Amino acid sequence: MDRYLAFVLASALVLAIPGPTILLVVTRSLNHGVSVRKATVAGVVLGDLVAMTAAMLGAGAVLLASAQLFLALRVAGGLYLVWLGIRTWRTRGQQWTVRDAGDANPRRVFGESFAVTATNPKSIAFFV
Repeated sequence: MDRYLAFVLASALVLAIPGPTILLVVTRSLNHGVSVRKATVAGVVLGDLVAMTAAMLGAGAVLLASAQLFLALRVAGGLYLVWLGIRTWRTRGQQWTVRDAGDANPRRVFGESFAVTATNPKSIAFFV
């Protein structure tokens, strides 16, 4: 019961702090059409599935054994988020605003959503 309560508490803390995936889903859901929303959710689901599967296959043990590898994964995810931030800043947020639902490419949205979710250190740590 102690482990279960610790798990519930840790889960509540992780879920209470919005991460990049939540911000991505909320932003795209508010600003884009249905096809972009579906592509975002599909990318998030696949990204979480990949992270969860990797954790179950032993990636957690590898990451715990190799601090450098875990650091590299965190840095790669962080650099990707910085790149998204710089892109948003340079275009003054225009890539998040779609005048026509056909302006956004669902494949690109899916790929970005997958990349953000699969490299999210918070979800990787949670699954491990």
